[in-house]
Amino acid sequence: MIKTSIRIFLICIVASFLSCDKENETYEKGEKGTLSVSREELIIEAEGATEYVTVTSDKAVSLISSKAWCYVAYNEEQADNNLTITVEENVLERERVAALLVKVEGGPLAEIVIRQKGKASIPDIEEEGIHVKAASYNIRYAAAADEGTGNGWNSRKTPLANLIRNHGFDIVGTQEGNFSQMGDLMALLPEYDYIGYPYAGSTSRNHTASIVYKKAVLEVVNQGVFWYSETPDAESIGWDATDTRICTWARMRHKATGQEFYFFASHFYYQYVTAKRNSGEVMVQKIQEIVTDNLPVISTGDLNSNPSTPQILDILTLLSDSYDLTETPRSGPEGTGFAGGVFEGTPGSRIDYVLVNDKIRVLSYAVLTDSYNNGRHPSDHLPVSCDLFLKK
Repeated sequence: MIKTSIRIFLICIVASFLSCDKENETYEKGEKGTLSVSREELIIEAEGATEYVTVTSDKAVSLISSKAWCYVAYNEEQADNNLTITVEENVLERERVAALLVKVEGGPLAEIVIRQKGKASIPDIEEEGIHVKAASYNIRYAAAADEGTGNGWNSRKTPLANLIRNHGFDIVGTQEGNFSQMGDLMALLPEYDYIGYPYAGSTSRNHTASIVYKKAVLEVVNQGVFWYSETPDAESIGWDATDTRICTWARMRHKATGQEFYFFASHFYYQYVTAKRNSGEVMVQKIQEIVTDNLPVISTGDLNSNPSTPQILDILTLLSDSYDLTETPRSGPEGTGFAGGVFEGTPGSRIDYVLVNDKIRVLSYAVLTDSYNNGRHPSDHLPVSCDLFLKK
């Protein structure tokens, strides 16, 4: 098989693409090339799975998936089982269907249908509200040292953007990425926009805490920032910390329904105890000041703190941990953070959080382990992803 290059587009497919004839599934040699697929339909259980399909062609192949929860990877140098199809856990729908188009450059195409059952344990939701898929993700700053290990930003920015798109996040709280990195992500994710404020470094302010959101689904009504310090309303370094740490917040509106909620994205100081210890109290104080209208609250962040620490226990006097509230089984590893600049292996402590108030039901909780380039993760943190139901 001639070496092929793959372009993966996760876009909605027009109806004409989805009605491929049976005769299009295998082609004889000719000017338009040859194409065959070893499996025409996949049945996936609710828990999700990874399946393998052999695609044979003598020309370049493009792959198009109709649904963000079904995504693909292709090993152009492997003869058998060269197409990997990964399907996420289905926690919200009773049954769902995706179509994957495999197309020869300039010529024929084939269709693979993916059918997935829903979780029998998913509760029926009869009350009014909206579904929001939210995440917390420390995307790692563009460190010069990472270039030498093969984990530079230019290598991992596309896999990181693909993770956000493939998992269909509506809104993500990010940490560390600078404005240049956020600009790169927006170029790779034109369906998203973001707001962010700078922090870190006593003078350089070379990180951002940002809120990335899907433009077609959500809009920003109001926004702001506070600092984790003795003077949270003014830019300041807190207690024994050596740089600024912040929380970016926004009041968001769901465009289709007009329903509103608050979203917070934080990064606690990482090193000394006092700054971390007091940051929990500041988060509680500021959320109580900002949220005065009984709306749903989602608070995300790399809090550099284990669940048993005093600062997390302080936060839990106001909010609840989605890890504990999920109505379906958790998926992925428990740990979320690696040592700084480590992008593979087993994560250490659970230090990244999605926290919610009592206006929200947590339908699922997952720590995502997407990787590229022989098991490297796009960041030295794993994202925490939750399907949430926000009560009206």
